[in-house]
Amino acid sequence: MSPGQTGSFQMQFYSSANVNLGYVTAFSFAATTGKGFKQFSGRITAPANAVSARFLTRIMVANGVGRALWCNIAARRVTAADAANAAATSSLVATVTDLDGKVTAKAASNEALRASVRGDDGSGELAAAVKAWESTANFEIEKKVQASANEALARTTETLQSSIGETSASVQTVSETLVNLDGKVSAQTTIKAQTIANGKKVMAGLALGSDGETSEIVAFAQRFEIVDEVSGQLITPFVVSGGQVFINQAVINKAFIQEIILGMTLRSEAVDSRGRPLLEINVKAGTFVLRGDGTGGSILLNNNGLAVYDGNDVRRTMTGNLRL
Repeated sequence: MSPGQTGSFQMQFYSSANVNLGYVTAFSFAATTGKGFKQFSGRITAPANAVSARFLTRIMVANGVGRALWCNIAARRVTAADAANAAATSSLVATVTDLDGKVTAKAASNEALRASVRGDDGSGELAAAVKAWESTANFEIEKKVQASANEALARTTETLQSSIGETSASVQTVSETLVNLDGKVSAQTTIKAQTIANGKKVMAGLALGSDGETSEIVAFAQRFEIVDEVSGQLITPFVVSGGQVFINQAVINKAFIQEIILGMTLRSEAVDSRGRPLLEINVKAGTFVLRGDGTGGSILLNNNGLAVYDGNDVRRTMTGNLRL
């Protein structure tokens, strides 16, 4: 403001027929020297038949010096016939800054949709007239990009939310990519679905990410399933529940498993004093070996019979094929 200019904070009211009911001033102020914020207060009483209004901050010229400025904000009284609301907003901001020689370019956008309905008719005390909406549905998407000589960043956030009183349901998706000049890179996306009912919060989510060295997929859920549609039927190959994995036997490839088993040799982790497995089964050859190791000797049971050895590994007894 220029010296000599004056300003005022007003409300202009309209009737239901959109007839101008005039201006009401809350307070006025004059231009002052110096810097800093000033605090003003005032009171406005709306005409009885007013249903909508706009706030005005009016700066008037003084002797042809300065500029006339207007700032308008629309407002509307909520009535019984107006106890629902729908709104759509969008914004776009782009900036380029130079701080100590570091140039950064930024751009951001925001889009929001909102629909609300409440049970009261807007009458009564102020506390009732301004109470929170009882039924609300929201959609919001935020986008942000930023680039400098050392870093490039892109991020999007999309949120869906529906609520009635204290009960709500929401879905949020967040994706971000980041590259630094020092070689740091990351790409990640998360999906979160959450409900709150009767004070109980339940959440499921999925996170996917890569940092240039490793990749990761993390699932958040009380129960995890993979559903494969085959011949029009939904088949669950496996289910993870309570920290356990349950595999559906109907979808196990039995032929493949049999092929693996028939060609394998099973050996126990436990070994005797000479490092030999105590149990060894060669499925393909149809042979087996069972060893027992003690302080005074050992025994050997295989396809040829049962042998007993002393502490020096000399066979003392043989039952079965004695020619060996």
